[in-house]
Amino acid sequence: MVKLIGSLAVGAMLVVSCASTALLSSGSPTPSAGAASPAADLRTHLNLLMGEHVFIVAKLSSAANAGRKAQFSSYAGLLATNGSDLVDLMTRSIGDSGGRAFATAWAEGNAFAVDYVIAAATHDVAAKQATLTSEANAYTTSLADYLTSHARMESESAAQQAAGEAGGIRAVIDDQAAGDFAKAYSDLHAAYQHASSLGDAMRIAIAHQFPDRLPGDPTLASVVHRTTLGSLLQERALLTTMAAESVVGGASKEQGRAGSALAQSSSTVAGELGAIFGATVGAGAQTELGSQDTACLAYAAATTDAQRQAVLATLRDVSAPRLAGIFQGHGAQKLDFAAQAVATVQVVEAQRSKSSDQVAPLDRSAAQLLVEIGEILTGGTAPQQVD
Repeated sequence: MVKLIGSLAVGAMLVVSCASTALLSSGSPTPSAGAASPAADLRTHLNLLMGEHVFIVAKLSSAANAGRKAQFSSYAGLLATNGSDLVDLMTRSIGDSGGRAFATAWAEGNAFAVDYVIAAATHDVAAKQATLTSEANAYTTSLADYLTSHARMESESAAQQAAGEAGGIRAVIDDQAAGDFAKAYSDLHAAYQHASSLGDAMRIAIAHQFPDRLPGDPTLASVVHRTTLGSLLQERALLTTMAAESVVGGASKEQGRAGSALAQSSSTVAGELGAIFGATVGAGAQTELGSQDTACLAYAAATTDAQRQAVLATLRDVSAPRLAGIFQGHGAQKLDFAAQAVATVQVVEAQRSKSSDQVAPLDRSAAQLLVEIGEILTGGTAPQQVD
């Protein structure tokens, strides 16, 4: 194990110089016209943070159900960080008053989510009902009021968005507690999509209110591709580590469903890449992303350092350069799929340790590296990573 960890550290340091990073030719322009305006940045970053929030709660719930205390604490910390990032984004977009109002509503929602996770994991029916009542009376009302007063949404739409956000997350928590993983992964995808819908609704209203502060057209096709690809890549990255956790933790009832959800996610990513860059790129991505999925789960299942070293070498030195090579001619920057593969493996090692308090920050970093590749491909502005 010490030898493997050393290899991971070396890989993370040296990966920039290895052959798995493809330098793209500048012969064909990246489809980026208008993709990097302040309005486009708001849409992209808001959708990413909203979507990440859904996965954090789902992973918090998974840790609670499995009794993984260190992971629970780690994802609880990331939940707070995600909230702080959202508040900062909203404050910069609509001002201090709006930022404070959002902070109050969102903090209430996070508190209710944690309470509901604990009640569901301990099968405390009374506590669940009490949380539901409090949530309906406080969080969903506060969020709807915020969306009406600060984001200028119609009251009916605001109420529907707030109820959908809370209800979608609750459904995932209930599914996981019941061990219904087919429904859990279906509801997780639905909740993630709703988070993007809420983010879109908020950015439309905010951009219309502050055109001088947020210039640009967030509805341009280039922005839609940027936002869609970023959200899909983040979902795939977070599903990868979720599927890996099911293997590492020996959750046999979950493994098949998690693997299917990951495969579907990769197929959807490939479809979006095909829509942006053409059918050849889409078909190549479908093949290579599928190979990466298989290798990541094989790494999680490996029982010896030698097996893990072999899979890591395949991911970093074979799969990553092939994936980067698909995009030859579509830009002029480096696509560091190798660094992202190493980062994913580091998450799996943290999962394997069962006592790491760094699993959530590592999980976020691995996802952000994949999102950054999407930003490069679509001409966006990559979100800054948060320590």
